[in-house]
Parts: sequence; C-alpha cells; structure tokens
Amino acid sequence: MSKQNTASLKITRALKKIKSAENSSNAVNKTIFVTDQNVKYKTTDRVVTSVDPPVARRPTDEEIFKNGKPDWRFMMEHFKKEGHLTETQLIKIINGATEIMESEPNLLEVDIPAVVVGDIHGQLFDLFSMFDASGYPGDTDAQGNLKQFLFLGDYVDRGDRSIEVLVLLYAIKINYPDSIWLLRGNHETQKMTEYFTFALECEKRYSRRLYLAALTSFRALPLVAILNEQFFCVHAGISSKLKSLDQIEEIDRFVLDPPSRGLFCDLLWSDPASDYETSTTKEGASNYFRQNTDRRCSEFYSFQAVVDFLDKNDLLCVIRGHQPQDKGYRMYKANQETGFPTLITLFSAPNYCHTYRNKAATLIYDGELFNVKQFDTNPKSPYYLPEFMNAIEWSIPFAAEKIVEILTAIVNITTDEELASSLPIDAINTAMKSVSLDKESEPDIAIKNSMIIKLQSLGRMSRMLNLLRSETENVEQLKSVNGGELPKGTLIDGREELYNRLQNFSEARSIDLKNEGLPPSADELAEVETRKKEKFREALGL
Repeated sequence: MSKQNTASLKITRALKKIKSAENSSNAVNKTIFVTDQNVKYKTTDRVVTSVDPPVARRPTDEEIFKNGKPDWRFMMEHFKKEGHLTETQLIKIINGATEIMESEPNLLEVDIPAVVVGDIHGQLFDLFSMFDASGYPGDTDAQGNLKQFLFLGDYVDRGDRSIEVLVLLYAIKINYPDSIWLLRGNHETQKMTEYFTFALECEKRYSRRLYLAALTSFRALPLVAILNEQFFCVHAGISSKLKSLDQIEEIDRFVLDPPSRGLFCDLLWSDPASDYETSTTKEGASNYFRQNTDRRCSEFYSFQAVVDFLDKNDLLCVIRGHQPQDKGYRMYKANQETGFPTLITLFSAPNYCHTYRNKAATLIYDGELFNVKQFDTNPKSPYYLPEFMNAIEWSIPFAAEKIVEILTAIVNITTDEELASSLPIDAINTAMKSVSLDKESEPDIAIKNSMIIKLQSLGRMSRMLNLLRSETENVEQLKSVNGGELPKGTLIDGREELYNRLQNFSEARSIDLKNEGLPPSADELAEVETRKKEKFREALGL
C-alpha cells in the first residue's frame, strides 16, 4: 500500500473515531491515552517516572545570598535538579566575581595543594563529576592547608549549560577569593561566544543584558598562573614574543577580544607543533615557532622552544588546556635534564560536543605527588534540545510534515504506480507546463497531478530544509567523512543517520578541527552566505 493511501486510511479511521465518540453515550476518560499497542498512559503523569521533573520554582534572594555571599552548595544542588536562577541573581553573582578578579594581576601565583582543571565548555553535570573525582572547594589536606583550584579557561560555548557553569564558578570564587583561580581561555571573548553558543544561550534563556555582564567579566580574567613556582599554567601555551614573565604584566587584558597576533593572542591560542614529540636535535631559534594554520591565528611552538623558555625562567613544565585529549590529558616529551614532561595538556570536558567519546582529567599536586584524576561523562546529565529550542519549536517541523501528508492524501486521486514513482525536476516542470492557465476551464487530471507532485516535492523539501537548518554541524561532519559529499538519501532518511559515522575520538577530532580556529570575519561570513544562496537557487533551477 502506498504512503498516500495509508495516510488516507488513517484519516478515514480518525473521522470514524470522531463520529463514534460523538454518538457514544459513554463518558471518555481523557486522562488516559492508549497507544496502538494498547499500552495505557495517564496524561497527568510523567511517561518516565524514574526521572524527576525539573524544579520549576526559582529560589529567593534570601536562599541564594546567605550572609551576603552566594550559597554555591545550594546552587549546585538546585542546578542538579535543573533549576534556574533569576537574571537579577545571575548578574549580581557575575558582577561580584568581576569586582574581585579586576583587582588580580595578569600573572597569578598559586600555592599547593592544588587541583588544575582544563576546559569545561558548558558541560555542567560533568563539572559536578569533576568535583566528585578531585575534591571540593574548601577541602583541606592532612596538614590543614586549603586546597587550591586553578581553572585554565574555556568555561563556556558548545555545551548545554554554559550559564550555570560560569555562574557556579563565579559563586565559588566569591566565597574563596584566595583559593579559586580562574584564567581566561580563547572562548572567553566576544567574537567566540557570538560565533558559537554562549551568546545565543544567554539571549534565548534570559536576555542580552546577561550576556553583556558576562562579557565584562571575561575582560577581568587573569591570563597566566605560576603554580608552586614551578609550573607555567596558561590556557594555550607560550609565544615567540615571550622572553620574560614580566612581559605578561604589561598586557592590557581588559578588552573584549585579544589582538589576532602577538603575546596576548598566543597565550590564548597557540598549540604545540605536530612534530613536538619527534624533535631530537636542538634547532635554531628561527625554527622554534611557525604559523598556526589550524587556528587561523597564533603559532605552533616546538619542543626546543618550550625547553628554552623553561630554562630561561627557571620553570619545570608548561600546563595548558585548549585541545581535546582522548584520555583527558597528554604528557609530552620530557626534558632530558629534569626527566619531567616539558608540556602537559589537560581537558576536563568528557565526551566533548557529545561526539568525541573522550575521557576528562584533572591534575592534583601536593608538592610531592603529581596525580592525574580521570573521569567519564556524567550518566545523569539530562538531554537538551539543540539550539536551546523549546518543545513547541522542536515540534513544528514534525507537525508541518504531517500537515503536508494530510493535504497530499486529500488530493490523492492518482494510481499507486504514479505516486510510487520519484519524479525528477524535469518531470515536474513538464507537468506544470501542461496545466491550463484558463481560469474558466474545468480542472483536469494534469492539474491534479501537478498539485500532488508539488505537495510531494514541498513535503520532501520541507524536511530536507529543516534538517539542513537544525543539523548544519552534523551535516558538515558527515560530508567531511565522505570526502565532501553528502551520501544520497541521508537527509530524507532522518536525523539518526547523521550520528552514525563518528566512531572514535580521532575521527571526531579531525572533523571538528575547523571549528577550533578563529571564527571568520563578518565579510567572510557574508561571502559564504551569498555562495550558499547561489547554490540553492541553482539547485531549484531559479
């Protein structure tokens, strides 16, 4: 039976049920829904009763700001229940942390014991897992020393709950200003947050006012920390411009976006060279750094460049984030003189972007033991719709598809063979040309056929455009896997097909690499949009 005949049969059955209900004298219990498999559900209950409903009530200021400071433990429990704060409360916390960080230097000095945390990227429930694995703010060691927490940046973007991650860390900072240290990452900038997800999240869930307050706070984030006078901790890495640590204090960090080149840029954007591990001989200084083509800005630095930097500044190792790692961390080639890794990369966002399947890690250092704590993605992390959509926005494309199906069934007067055939665009044009433009003439079979063809085409087009709109990133991933071509039928088959190709960390990393660079300028984006429109018009024969 054809799809259209099936739809017609469904409509007929629905009309019979309506008529039957109207004629029935028995009262219908509308709180009971019965599926086609005769499974009954109460419409007043949650379908999955094992999952608690999100907390709808927003806490009062008295609950949040106990003793004048935000109660971060209360906030954490509230966020675990998917609760929200008011925009006024969020901005108050952001402004409070900003005021503290504005008085901090560009270069921090952090004591031990310490926990060093890499990129978080808005993965709130994984932040909870990080605290479970590594300890909580306010914890002390056996000697009573307060545990320090040093975060390497990239708190926002690409995750589902960047607002809560940022505000929770800021609330902890307000409570422990001398043991919680927050560095700036390349995503704590206006250009990155507007290109990725944080600006959209603020505006869809709250308002532009919250986003502007967050941007102001990003300007205040320090850039580098020296841990225990041994470790150079930074978001990305060193720079060819960095000769002395004193230069870091000369940077004007209170800007929304760093320059696209220079010391400030390199601290947030640079990467180790691909041949970092294989370098065996001392190179000339001119080969220590080269252009970072992956990021479209900044530099790659070599093993010898890092060794020389550490020697000149009497340091042991560079600790940085900035790059996803399969195990959550990576220890690079050791210094022959010290036997200690010259470079360590940390990444604390497990299963990054829901596709990488990577572990996450933190470093715990007490002056003697240097431990790596790994953790996986939190199984209690809730599912969120893409682009911060609500249920109505998500449902509209599906409702539209059903409407097209109903309209097609209404005008279904052709044979099964005609409906089953997939007509090319030439056939559609031929059918359209055969339609009489005489308004006085009676509709003939060509008109009816053309209406069906148009409805079928519109239905298919509607579905494809919806997928292209809401799954752009996944489509690009799938095209990358297939040598730049989208497999035939993928868009028609549905969303599941878009997630089937990413099998491991390496593949996901290589595909996503283009998203890790400096975003294109406004002119470049406009040019891309123009090319897209031209290709679309060509495809439609316009």
